[in-house]
Amino acid sequence: MNAQSRFTIAVLSGDGIGPEIMAPTLDLLRAVENRIGGFSLQFDEVPAGAGLYRDSGTAFPETARRRARAADAILLAAMGILLINPC
Repeated sequence: MNAQSRFTIAVLSGDGIGPEIMAPTLDLLRAVENRIGGFSLQFDEVPAGAGLYRDSGTAFPETARRRARAADAILLAAMGILLINPC
């Protein structure tokens, strides 16, 4: 194990099927963490996606970007995209 043994993962569950597939993914990562040991994972749930846009008018707010940039890794699930017709 390297000198860093605690890792922060920005979790972008998104919308639609995203949260449904993210839950078992996080369970799997926690099981790996417990089984192997020697490191820890901290999951930071970051809001993003078309559902967030529908509710707030912003799909990926600046606060979410900062949290994702600060993380050691980003775990991205399925999320809707918005296509804006320029006409």
